[in-house]
Amino acid sequence: MGWTDRIAERREIGVVVDRHALQSQWATHRWHPVAVLLEVPDTAPWTKLSEEGAVARFYAGPATITLVPSESESYLYNLAAREPQVWIILRPREPGPDGRDVELESATVAAGEAEALAGGIDIIVESVPMPQEIAAWVAAFVEAHPSAPKEFKRKRSQHVSEGKALAERMKAERDDE
Repeated sequence: MGWTDRIAERREIGVVVDRHALQSQWATHRWHPVAVLLEVPDTAPWTKLSEEGAVARFYAGPATITLVPSESESYLYNLAAREPQVWIILRPREPGPDGRDVELESATVAAGEAEALAGGIDIIVESVPMPQEIAAWVAAFVEAHPSAPKEFKRKRSQHVSEGKALAERMKAERDDE
């Protein structure tokens, strides 16, 4: 366990995703995260919750949101948005006997982390609205771990000050001539 693990905070959530059937020559369906649950239910991961027309809803399973002080600025950026988000990361896998071809990888509230992950070719990174309870938890963490460094006034080193004084004397001498 590293030092960051000792100051990190974690919260487990449940993730709900939809499987939309497509009529396309390139794909038969697409996965789309739709919600996060504040508590992890006693339901087994990838349990079908409902099916209406071409959309099947699944409980994808639990995911852990981890907050670390070094990402406080990214959390603050997310909280300042009109509607804060939780990003859900799904990773492709070989289709199993149930036909499922994605795995729930993780969830994050760090906008920067989500942006970095979204650059992956095979990874699905989509956001869902952040519940108010999670937003309050993240805000309390950011308040306890501010990201902005303490302001300080930089002092010039002595050699820079001496050089400046010398340059000013030389300029004054030239102006006098």
